[in-house]
Amino acid sequence: MIDKIQIVRAVQILDCKRTNSIPLQVLCDDNEIYIIKTMFKKHPPIEDLINEILCNYFFQCWNIPVPGQALVLFDDILIEQYLLENSAIDKKYTDFKFENHFFYGSKFLPNTTEIDLYNLTLKDKHDYKKYQNPLDLIKIGVFDKWIANMDRRKDNPNILIDSSNVKYRFIPIDNTQSFANQNNYKNLKLSIMDTVGNKSILNSQITKSICKFANS
Repeated sequence: MIDKIQIVRAVQILDCKRTNSIPLQVLCDDNEIYIIKTMFKKHPPIEDLINEILCNYFFQCWNIPVPGQALVLFDDILIEQYLLENSAIDKKYTDFKFENHFFYGSKFLPNTTEIDLYNLTLKDKHDYKKYQNPLDLIKIGVFDKWIANMDRRKDNPNILIDSSNVKYRFIPIDNTQSFANQNNYKNLKLSIMDTVGNKSILNSQITKSICKFANS
């Protein structure tokens, strides 16, 4: 069953993450915690929202687990409240007016860590069987080729490993730069859709190991 996207409102900033997209961890009025981010654009097309929503939906169609998603409304007063108890927040947030501006929200998954494809390996079939659906990593790489995700690479996999169940699961996140990172979708051409090349996660060591241990 495909999850329907809902609209929620942020009520408190819990943290400002120091990664490239400087996302915020926020508590929303549905009592859920989300990781939210924006491109700080004031006018459509808001391609970060479009790309994230579509890719989350497509991943569900491919039976690949993804975080729950929501459109998050954010008020400027939350920045002021956060600064009362914290020394700083990224300047982009203080310079931008967020009233009734939508963020893309990805549900916070506490029992996850981002994978390091340079150090993650499978030694044998026993390691292979630790994963619920090891072939999902292959499917994510193929998905990226199909959808022209310019951001997921061996050195920036944007994939979480979920350890909340008996077996590990691969969970893809951050699909903002899909569709060849074009803000005008009519400019999308085959010639610009595969610039990741040999940096694709399909060329990582663990991917090759999965192919080795999987049955025909």
